[in-house]
Amino acid sequence: MKTRETTLGEIADIKTGYVFRGRVQEDPAGNVRVIQNKDMAAGQVNLEGVATVSVPDRGTLGRVQRGDILLRSRGTAPDVALVGQEPEKDTILASPLMRIRITDPAVADSGYVAWLLGQEAAQEYLRGSSRGSTLPVITKSEVEKLPLVLPPAAYQQRVGEIAALSAEVQRLTHELADKEAAYVSALLNNQH
Repeated sequence: MKTRETTLGEIADIKTGYVFRGRVQEDPAGNVRVIQNKDMAAGQVNLEGVATVSVPDRGTLGRVQRGDILLRSRGTAPDVALVGQEPEKDTILASPLMRIRITDPAVADSGYVAWLLGQEAAQEYLRGSSRGSTLPVITKSEVEKLPLVLPPAAYQQRVGEIAALSAEVQRLTHELADKEAAYVSALLNNQH
């Protein structure tokens, strides 16, 4: 199988999230929705609970779209999630998240790259490139330097599809476990 060696910065446009001054203040009449750390789990983004906020200069912000890869750049675990559906409203990221958008889908499949970023070699690179001891942070320039080996496009697409299905199974398993726990708790609390 013929592969291509490259870096993430060569195949993707990487943008950092919007820096809010203080906590994100929800505003139902706001002009954008904002994805935060809490909206990422099991390799996916939950767009249902995303806060609506008012942000000045929204025209200069990087919008999130289906196929974007989100990277948590702060903390001990540089989590990765793929945006699996098109946001219904203008949606941005809050810092410390980064948006990674593949520039040429013929060269790299976003599902494959998201999967690859979650693998141990990429995670080790990201952790090793982080700075700070209490709350490690990885910079955009270090993320751009991340080395990648890309197989042919058809192989990437198959791996990306399998990874997306696996993430969906994990999400459904967690949802089922939460519902089961709530059901058992309700049963036990109503036994008088």
